[in-house]
Order: sequence, then structure tokens, then C-alpha cells
Amino acid sequence: MLFELLVVITDSLGRRPIFLFSIAVFSIATFVCANANNIEVFLVAKFFQGIGSGAGWVVGNACIKDLYHGKSYTKMMNNVHAVVGIVPAVSPVLGSYVATLLGWRKCFFGLFFISIIIFFIMFFYQKETLEKKSIISLKKILVNFQQLFSNKKFKFFLLIKVLSVVLLFCEISNMPLIFIDHMGVKETLYGWYVLPVFLLYVGANLFSTFLSKKISVKNIIKLGVLLILISNFLLIVSFYTINQNAITIQIIKSLTYIGWGFIFGNATAEIVSAEKGLSGLASAIMISFEMLCSSFGIVFLSLFFSGDILPLSIFMSVLSIFLISMFNIYQ
Repeated sequence: MLFELLVVITDSLGRRPIFLFSIAVFSIATFVCANANNIEVFLVAKFFQGIGSGAGWVVGNACIKDLYHGKSYTKMMNNVHAVVGIVPAVSPVLGSYVATLLGWRKCFFGLFFISIIIFFIMFFYQKETLEKKSIISLKKILVNFQQLFSNKKFKFFLLIKVLSVVLLFCEISNMPLIFIDHMGVKETLYGWYVLPVFLLYVGANLFSTFLSKKISVKNIIKLGVLLILISNFLLIVSFYTINQNAITIQIIKSLTYIGWGFIFGNATAEIVSAEKGLSGLASAIMISFEMLCSSFGIVFLSLFFSGDILPLSIFMSVLSIFLISMFNIYQ
């Protein structure tokens, strides 16, 4: 509910003040993380760091919807997700070297200085994108919630996007443990295994813009889910038939990352544009469910962690089959 309340505030006060506030919260929390002397302080700071980054993502989505509409908005969201995909592609490479050579605290100090630079850039150059501000009203908030959750298109694409993000977070939380702790991949080399598949994700986001001229957005998203299913089915088969290593796993997983590239930008555009005038609230609900469900997904999958790829691949296959069945029901 925190992000939903945030959107209501941005609709009343404007996007720019909340953008600056969220970056400030992230900066302060990151600085505390870098200087934390115990796990309790570190976790509290990480909590506020998450609030700051999540708020920035919510308001950013609303700003884009303020500026773009229709197919141009879908194209822009694919471009945004392509750029966002570069960060997890490059950060493990840089972060692993910084953490190994200089220590983990330097990673947080680096993030702190970057966030300070972003704050001043936003302060001097970011313009307000909200043309018409509204008055905060509890009745209006409840009506808007009811309107969104009565929209079948919104609920369907929200389900697709949220569960796809759950799979991504489960992937990100499990793969370092599998590769580094159980397959012997060096920490400084882990990022190089991740880089190629994330670059494929970036390329798929950009290519989906071209595909949208040939086939419907819904079919592009369905193709993405199908690629995730094929990829993880092949991983299950290869687990029993060949001697898996980090390279073979990532080659097969390339289809999964292409699938995510087809899903994320397109599904986000469908969710945020489902109800005219409610783009900010739709974005906030989407991100809230993504974070909440991903947390449950990671905890659930940890119960079956065995040091190999099998539990993760089965989990991703089952959810992919469920999502494909949802397409048939929706149609």
C-alpha cells in the first residue's frame, strides 16, 4: 500500500518532488549500509533503500505515461526495459571485482556517489510531467482501485508480469549460489557468465518493438512465456542426460532471457495503459505485487534448494505452464 499511497501524493503534489525525495531516501540509506557495523542496522537501511528505489521506479513509470501514449508508449517501455537490462548485465562484472579487491562497503559507497550525482541532475534538469494535479480523496482512491480490479485486461497482464518477475528474482537469488558455491565459478568471473544472457535480454526488448508491427503485443508476450518454458524444460532434460556446467546452463538459459525481453516492456505497457488516467496507480500496484510475490517465491524455492539447477528449472516450468494456460482462459 505504500507505493499506492505514493502515487496518490504524486497526483496531488506532482512527480518531481517525490522523485527527488525517493532519490534522497535511497542515497541516505545507501550511505548507512556502507557504514553499518551490525546486521540489524544494515537490514533496516536496506529496507529504506528498497523504498527509495521502488518509489523512483513507480514515479518514473508514471512520468513516462504522462509523456507518451498508445504505441509510442509501448515502444518507449521496451526501450526503457532494454536500458534497465544493461545494469544487471554490467553490475555483476564490476561489482564482483570491486567487492573482491576493495571490499563490499566500497560497492555501497559507489552507489551512494552515483545517487548523489543523479539527485543533482534531477534537481536542475527534471521538469514536472504532470499537467493536471488532483485533490487527495479517500473515496476517489477506493473508486480507482475498484475500477482497476474490474478491468480484465489489467488483471490478466498484471498476473503475467508479476509471475514473470517472480521467476527473474528467483533466478537472480539462486544462480550465484549454484555457480559460485556448488560449481566452483570464481566470484570475479561470475559476472562474465551473466553478461551475455542479459545482453540477449536487452536485444529482445529492442527486437520486440519490431515484432509489434507484425504480431499483437499479447502474442509477443505469449511467445516470451513459451521460450521460458522451452528453456527450463531443456534444462531439466539436460540435468539427467549430460554433465551440466555453468556454460551449458547459460547457453540453454539464453531462451529464458529472450523470453523476459519479450514480456517485461510489453506487459508493463499493457498494465499501465489499461485504464485511462490511472497509470500511476496501475504502476504502483504492479510493482507492489512484484516485490511481495517475489519475496514469497524466493522463500518458497529456498525450501527445495539443493545446489543444482533442477529445483529452479522445475519451478520455472510449472509457472510457465500456468501462465500459458492463463492465455487460453483470457482468450
